[in-house]
Amino acid sequence: MASCPEAYSPHATSKALNRYIEDYREFCAERGENPEKPYSGKFLIRIGPELHKNLAIQARKNSTSLNAWVTEALSKAVKDSPLH
Repeated sequence: MASCPEAYSPHATSKALNRYIEDYREFCAERGENPEKPYSGKFLIRIGPELHKNLAIQARKNSTSLNAWVTEALSKAVKDSPLH
């Protein structure tokens, strides 16, 4: 924390972080941009019951959870896409 001497206690750290966040928001506003927001890592999708069933079967066949199986499938799709 040598570069941020005011952040030696949790309260001071929080105060400094809030100041930096506000500076970032002002910077974005000056540029006419929206601040980048972190993603939570969760999203809800709606699929048909048959696809849901088939995904669950595939996950079970691979001895993994549905979440892990879908995460792997999506990761592969992104990796293989021309945008990556």
